[in-house]
Amino acid sequence: GDSAKVEDPNHRRDESLFEYLKENNSRQLLHITYGFVLGDPSLKSELYHTLEENEELYNGRLISHIGRHLDLIKLYEE
Repeated sequence: GDSAKVEDPNHRRDESLFEYLKENNSRQLLHITYGFVLGDPSLKSELYHTLEENEELYNGRLISHIGRHLDLIKLYEE
């Protein structure tokens, strides 16, 4: 990704943040900053709280996402 092309998420409405994360550059930035988020106790707590509140949705999206990766490397067949 190109960090210079990442729009400031503060300029987005909350309703459009899901679309923001579909953008390659934004998503890649999230990937490389994830460790920093988990290193900050306040951010880590908020992240885990949000995941717990949305556990079913999170699990479904995670399974779908990882499944796409596994399909690409032909690790398993359905």
